[in-house]
Amino acid sequence: MTKKNASGYVLVALIGSMSLAGCGSLNNALSQKTTDTEYFRVYSIRTRTPVDMIARAAANGIGTDIDGLQQAYPINTSGIVPAKPGYMKLVDPFSNSPMAAFAASAGSTGFKVATCGGASWTAKATKVVAGDDRESFDMCLFPYSGGYQLDIYGDLVTESGGINLPLLVARSVVNHTLGSPKEFMNKAFADTLNSIHSAVPAAHIRFVRGEPTPGPLPWISHTVLAE
Repeated sequence: MTKKNASGYVLVALIGSMSLAGCGSLNNALSQKTTDTEYFRVYSIRTRTPVDMIARAAANGIGTDIDGLQQAYPINTSGIVPAKPGYMKLVDPFSNSPMAAFAASAGSTGFKVATCGGASWTAKATKVVAGDDRESFDMCLFPYSGGYQLDIYGDLVTESGGINLPLLVARSVVNHTLGSPKEFMNKAFADTLNSIHSAVPAAHIRFVRGEPTPGPLPWISHTVLAE
């Protein structure tokens, strides 16, 4: 049996089995769906280690899970280290334009740009998985008197359904071999933190806040909230 014929039989069997359950199930399975899920995590990193070492570790960690990374080291011209860290802001560049309603339409998280005012290191990472699924990460490393704060914003866009059999097979293979897109997102967060922890084992790293609520830090057995 050729690969093409095998694919055809799989599609026929799939459609046949769903037809037994009714047209509603068939329509639902064949409907093309796009889901956009946002992630936001904040971590406190208490250490006196230079910023370039922390940033390099973070870049190396997430680098194992993405296709491309763009990073920058902004200069602090004031020379003053703040007592408290800054924080990432998500800005809608269309908020005061005629595009505002379109960008914020139902079924969309809108068009957002992560800004990192006061950060010592910023990065943008992206990855395309299984043809259509897309992942992106924005990272800001803010210095303060106690160390650093790492803000990470993630955006996951997944596609499901449809009648493109090769793409459906590709998604299934990727999900079974590498994990689901959501598992891959969590792996990217974990690899970033693991890399920092390995590079600076004396650093005191704690989860501060975030959504969805993450599991434990990779090297401990339970999630600990920052003080």
